[in-house]
Amino acid sequence: MSESVTLSNAFKVMKRKIHIVIFISIILTSIVGTISAFFIKPTYQASIQILINPKKEENYSSQVNTQLINTYNVVLKNKKILDDVRNKLSLKVSMDELRTNISAQTEKGSQVISIIVQDKDKQTAGKIAQALAMSLEKEIPKLMNVDNINILSEAEISQEPVRPKPMLYMLLTCIVSFFFNLVIFTLWTVFDNKVKDASSLSQELSVPVLAVVPKI
Repeated sequence: MSESVTLSNAFKVMKRKIHIVIFISIILTSIVGTISAFFIKPTYQASIQILINPKKEENYSSQVNTQLINTYNVVLKNKKILDDVRNKLSLKVSMDELRTNISAQTEKGSQVISIIVQDKDKQTAGKIAQALAMSLEKEIPKLMNVDNINILSEAEISQEPVRPKPMLYMLLTCIVSFFFNLVIFTLWTVFDNKVKDASSLSQELSVPVLAVVPKI
């Protein structure tokens, strides 16, 4: 009961101090929006699809196909593949940085792998994705003695950055700011021992109010 009363009191305090809440929210949201829009360099994404196509004469089960796809996902970030891409494109990024910017996705029950690359430059992201697919297509027969990879299309480059997202960040800041203010005002209510009026004093001491001295 006391917790609900404290929370209720906190909301009342927030209501009385609503101008402070709004001011803090506006300031924090503006700071986050400005930083994400003007000070963080945007990151773009490119993707390319490759098809893992088992030979017709071989009877692959769905489990084997899944294992093959998982294997190719690992091979995709292999040092040999990444070195080939770095040399082909004369990239200045480190091996670890390049590996971090690469991911692969598969649709459930599908034999298609989407290679996804993120970079600060959209054209570079597209070139890396294309080079990865070509390197994978070239190296897989040497590594696994199979030739079952086909590139389905050219790399697709996102025209809009995948991050930062100023509007999303600003919305999240507003939500976080509200709960931050709620916590602050709740603590304020809990630790504020000042007597505000006769009714609060009566409730605190569990005694009736006999008289109230008016302000002079």
